[in-house]
Amino acid sequence: MWAAGHIVKDAAIAVTGPFGYTRHPLYLGSTVIGLGLCVASGIWWSFLLVAVVFGLFYIPTARYEEQWLRTTYGDLYERYRKAVPGIGLRLSRYQSPEAGPTVDPGRTFSWRRMIGNREHYTAVATALLLAALWAKLAVAGGG
Repeated sequence: MWAAGHIVKDAAIAVTGPFGYTRHPLYLGSTVIGLGLCVASGIWWSFLLVAVVFGLFYIPTARYEEQWLRTTYGDLYERYRKAVPGIGLRLSRYQSPEAGPTVDPGRTFSWRRMIGNREHYTAVATALLLAALWAKLAVAGGG
């Protein structure tokens, strides 16, 4: 949700919020949530499912997006790409030296932008999965 509140799709390179630490915070966050749910479920093969989704969806999508960003924003995006890891994390926040219509280093989080990017659906789905895991635990007598 934090990342979706900073991104303006097809209008500018997002460099604020979590985009200052990783180029693909939405994919990283979804993967971490997925792995957390795997741990909570206790189902070993669920890790394979997360790996398959990551490999079949996130990696090709990230490559496509990066190619589009390179084509659209050229050197601006290339400088950002070289400074900020794709899935890993940068220890210090990236400070964009550029400002203008394609890079807004002063952008702040917006709830309206987050909802417009439909990231609230991920929050609802995660809450429902956590509720299902809690119900499973309660039925099994553990809580």
